Parts: sequence; structure tokens; C-alpha cells
Amino acid sequence: MIFCMVGDSGPLTPNHCSLLTMLSPSLSRRGSLALLALAGLLPAFMHAAVKLPHIFTDHMVLQRDVKIPVWGWADPGEKVSVKLGLSAPVETTAGKDGKWRVELPALAAGGGPLELNVTASNTLAVRDILVGEVWLCSGQSNMEWVVQNSLNSAQEIASANDPTIRHIKVPLVPKPVPQDDFNGSCRLPALPRWAGSPPPVISWPGNCRST
Repeated sequence: MIFCMVGDSGPLTPNHCSLLTMLSPSLSRRGSLALLALAGLLPAFMHAAVKLPHIFTDHMVLQRDVKIPVWGWADPGEKVSVKLGLSAPVETTAGKDGKWRVELPALAAGGGPLELNVTASNTLAVRDILVGEVWLCSGQSNMEWVVQNSLNSAQEIASANDPTIRHIKVPLVPKPVPQDDFNGSCRLPALPRWAGSPPPVISWPGNCRST
């Protein structure tokens, strides 16, 4: 015998089947009812977790003196609360497409590190955030030139130990329209994350610095 589990309180119909529970003919009626009751509870635990785009990771830098946009995805109609440091939380509700967005108050440079908390059915925490200047660097191949290949590289690298410099390299993936997130690519398979720039890996000029 095959029963169909649905995600609402409506009747069991083939169109609603999202999970099949197979019961053997020898299973008692009480056992069948118990399994169906348990199946009815499962949809409550099947909510989509609130998500942030991959630009929001530990060690990131936020631009000073402007409102701070934070966006992501959750279940449609789900309430989302966003809190940065000691600031009051800002709340919103995910739209029918699951997208949500808030703007946090502008902050002056310094005062970190801060923690960003996004709470819905689950909670995300982004730690060690600095507020300062964010430089977006793009162009031809010379934009990826590293200090190691430059003149006096050993001296430059030895004197470049600044923990307030943070860097993220976004994959080079052409898109015809603006994107709200990014994934890996064949050139950079792993999803990039913000990181400090200690002397061995510092590059120029694709860095963001908190000042």
C-alpha cells in the first residue's frame, strides 16, 4: 500500500505527493496511522534555511559612511532579523520569491571587529567584520599582478603585514545581467572567502582596507 504525504492540511491526492511511504500488507492499522501522523509532522521541519550571498563571510570589510545593504533568501513570507554589532536589529519579510533585503544604518570607520547576525528559522553569524574603505578593482590582466612578481618584492612583502587589509577575489564568470550572488568557476573552483593579507600572499592592488 502506498500513502502520499502532503505539506498542507488538505486531502491526500496524487497531485500532492511529495514523499512516498510504503507500508507492507502485514503492518497493523495502528502502525499505519502512527506512520502517517509522523509524516504529517515532517513538513514543519522542512523549511529552507535563511541564506546570505557568498560576499558575506568572516573577515569582510563594509564601506564606511553609507547605508549598508544586506540581502539573501528565506522561505516566502518568513520574517528575517538582521543585526550588526551593537546596532538595533532591522526586520523584514521574505517576498513570494524568497528574496529579502534590508539597509543598515551607516557606520564610521573603525570600531570593529563586528559580528553580523541574520535570524529567521535559523541564525547565521558573520564574524570579524571591519568598517572602512572598500575598493572594487577590475580591468585587464595587470589587475591580477602580484607583489611577488614586482620590483623589490621581498622588501615590499616583508613590510606589508597589516591585519586590517582584507581581500576577496570574485570568480571571472561573464553574465549578461547584474547578479546577486556568485559561484565558483573553472578558473577558481572553490567559493572565494574574505581573508586577511599576510606577507606571503598579499597582492596588489586588489585589496580592501579598513582605515
